[in-house]
Amino acid sequence: MVEIPAGEFILGSDKGGFNEKPAHVAHLDAYWIDRYEVTYQRYMEFVEATGHRQPGPPSRYAEKLGLLRGPHQPITYVSWSDANDYCQWRGKRLPTEQEWEKAMRGTDGRTWPWGEGLSGHPANFAGEADGYVVSAPVGAFPLDQSVFGVYDGAGNVMEWTDNWYVEDLYLQENAATPTSNGSPSTYKTMRGSGYTSQGVDIRITNRSFMVPDFRDETIGFRCARSD
Repeated sequence: MVEIPAGEFILGSDKGGFNEKPAHVAHLDAYWIDRYEVTYQRYMEFVEATGHRQPGPPSRYAEKLGLLRGPHQPITYVSWSDANDYCQWRGKRLPTEQEWEKAMRGTDGRTWPWGEGLSGHPANFAGEADGYVVSAPVGAFPLDQSVFGVYDGAGNVMEWTDNWYVEDLYLQENAATPTSNGSPSTYKTMRGSGYTSQGVDIRITNRSFMVPDFRDETIGFRCARSD
């Protein structure tokens, strides 16, 4: 794990979608987060030790399933509950989306872990041109590493976070008089992009969401814990 020090950072983006605005200064206490996404090998240790259900497509055939099961590839086909159970088994928890963003973005409001610009193949996204048909072994892209040394924020797989999704969360946090109570929705927030992501979806500030029982070949997770 990597320790993320307490302090202020820029959260959100004025150049992104509605749910990313406004960019603002936020503060977090110190915490720890996994340097890499949880791998297939690590997750299967949990399955074997606890009898937890196997990762896999819930109701449809996965054409590339065999390609996703390298020991050092990120685990996929796990629901939010699967991810949460694993983290608890390890004595950890899922990160909040604010923790995830700071760990991947640093404190200076950059667009990607390496800064600005998308020349070449700095991360595993947008298809096979980067040399990987599906996910890559974690940490395979040196440029996809934050200033804190946390890998794969801009590519590989999308990641579950602890938060229920609230579309106008940042507007509410910065409003003098909030107009909604920020009550939980039916969706959990995901952060990061996957090996099929393109365009605006690969920015660190992008906020995705999905029903918590969904499992897919492009969704994984990592764990965190309080300092």
